Amino acid sequence: MNNPADDNSAPKEQDSACGYQNGGGIPREDMYGAGAKVQIENAVNADKEIGAGEDLSKGTPVLEAIDITKSFPSPDGGKLEVLRGASIKIHRAQSVSLMGESGAGKTTFMNAVSALERIDGGSIFWDGERIDKLFSGAQAARRARFMGFVFQSYCLVPELDALENVMLSARIAGLYKPFKTRKAARDLLEKVGLKDRLKYLPSKLSGGEKQRVAIARALINSPSLLLADEPTGNLDETTGEEIMDMFLRLCSSEGASLLLITHNPDFAKRTDKALKMSKGIILPS
Repeated sequence: MNNPADDNSAPKEQDSACGYQNGGGIPREDMYGAGAKVQIENAVNADKEIGAGEDLSKGTPVLEAIDITKSFPSPDGGKLEVLRGASIKIHRAQSVSLMGESGAGKTTFMNAVSALERIDGGSIFWDGERIDKLFSGAQAARRARFMGFVFQSYCLVPELDALENVMLSARIAGLYKPFKTRKAARDLLEKVGLKDRLKYLPSKLSGGEKQRVAIARALINSPSLLLADEPTGNLDETTGEEIMDMFLRLCSSEGASLLLITHNPDFAKRTDKALKMSKGIILPS
């Protein structure tokens, strides 16, 4: 029987990986919910708070999570604690890696700080705004422009070519402008080395090429924060190193903050801060 504490089996909102309601380019046309785009400004104004006493003029963290707790029902009818007071703070243009054994709670934590998973306790702030109290539609609309996601399994739409997959993220976020978006998508695909693959369907791309498209898709909306869950997990060692080199370089050049979940200690060392999670708690660095 699956253990809910395992990162790969813990319940997730929508499908396990590719069905996130809005993953910086994951194609979910219904992600906003009825009226969310209209209601988000009122919701944010009503629920805005400043994270942990931070002064906005002194560099508010892009992401701050404080004492996050999350439990899932256990097979015996009780509760299984997965997150037990996990906290993190990521500043603008900072890269942070998170390592830990399988079942430590890393993926659940990523789902929590991205508001894909409702938390039991604690607080979450995006650019100083408390978002864990917002209704899910407002969270999704905010997430569309604030975050980009890169998954181990690529999550490309098989019927769309590389260029269309990248542009789809802007369409979902309500940021699509025909000429501007197409140019931005072309530029990003060129940056990731795919200028000759614009019209290729995912089925015609290698694993490394698919992940390059996914990275371009995550960056198309100029997000403040990128969340990457084992982005090289499906790639061979050489290709994985090439992808990680490019990924970290692009995050830096685009000015995006990064939360990288990885089992690779060499990749972790290359981020600005390397953290470890154990039994649902992020250990002091």
